[in-house]
Amino acid sequence: MKHIFLGGVYPKEKEADLFEKSNGRLSFAANLHQWNMIKGLDENLKEPLILVNTYFVPAYPKFQDKKVKSYTWSHCENAEDENIGFLNLRGIKNFSQKRQIYKAVKKILDRDPKEEATVYIYTMRYCAMKAIQKLKKAGYHIHACLIVPDVPLLLSQYGQRKGVYNHISSTYNLNQIKKMTKVMDSFVLLSEPMTELIDIGHRPYCIVDGIYSYDDVSPECEQDENKNGTLKKIVYTGSLHKEYGICQLIEDFEKIKDTTYRLVIAGSGNAETFVKEATEKDSRISYVGTLPKDKVRELQYSATMLINPRQMNGIDSRYSFPSKTIEYLLCKKPVLMHRLPGMDKEYENYLFTPEKYGFDSFQELIEYVGAMPTEERNSIAEKGRVFVLQNKSPRMQMKIVVEMVCKH
Repeated sequence: MKHIFLGGVYPKEKEADLFEKSNGRLSFAANLHQWNMIKGLDENLKEPLILVNTYFVPAYPKFQDKKVKSYTWSHCENAEDENIGFLNLRGIKNFSQKRQIYKAVKKILDRDPKEEATVYIYTMRYCAMKAIQKLKKAGYHIHACLIVPDVPLLLSQYGQRKGVYNHISSTYNLNQIKKMTKVMDSFVLLSEPMTELIDIGHRPYCIVDGIYSYDDVSPECEQDENKNGTLKKIVYTGSLHKEYGICQLIEDFEKIKDTTYRLVIAGSGNAETFVKEATEKDSRISYVGTLPKDKVRELQYSATMLINPRQMNGIDSRYSFPSKTIEYLLCKKPVLMHRLPGMDKEYENYLFTPEKYGFDSFQELIEYVGAMPTEERNSIAEKGRVFVLQNKSPRMQMKIVVEMVCKH
């Protein structure tokens, strides 16, 4: 059986060039999540996945190229992968990608039309889902496994996605995606509540909430928090959307009177102006912009605490699992965040949450964790890292997916 992965990863040798051409506007979290899934699938299958890849990049002019070129490559030994070229123009991009994905997958399937194929589709993208729908209509034997890291219906409500054009295009895409979901054969979800938004019916699905990256286990990355001296360094890395609670975090931090605390923020989003203004008002707050992955990891390991301000009542809090939860826990640092409604209760043992200690804000939680004996907070952080290593490897998490697909 052939196994094909339709995604939008950035090959390592291309990442620096893509970063420069997009001025840092790359989907780093999605890229890492996909690579972890690909590695896990490769480890569980008898032969490497075939990657049919279309970069997750913004349309021109936010990305410098109007046309992205096709080329073949190998993500691992013996792999035969293809990066799909497309016209990177608003209003055309989606249809161009659909046409090219269809042609690429058809070419693979035509090598042996009678052989069944499993196609893993990463995220609910119109171009990939439409191409597979068309191929199934043409009579190809495909088991379509849809990986759902987020739900477009919720994403369309975020601030940066508003505007007349975005409203029209997102409405069209949402209607099309709803229709195409009906031809999917199985699903990989981040949380159980996602079943409330996706019409799965009696089709098989599994929950894969988080996966750690093998690259992040390297002990050389670890740093001693004592390097900060008497300073207590709180670090946030991720999307700077107002809807994700970054503004509330800054307001909570500003209420802390202790001058030994520092808040370092990295990322981009619709709250950038608010963040920059905060750095001018409070010298303890610093904004370092969008960083490449290695610099993000370096910053995380330098922290006294890692924080994610995602709110309990956020638009998608019930239907998501922030990938940075696993990323943070693996750093062996205290992780401060809400236990979001979509997260398994087992994470409560390894997170510092306002709810656990009866606090109303991150101000109180930061001060509480900062005042804890170093050994006590580090002990909880160490247990969190062990939990991730023992339960969230690519091999273990994607074994769940392969077993589901093979049964059906």
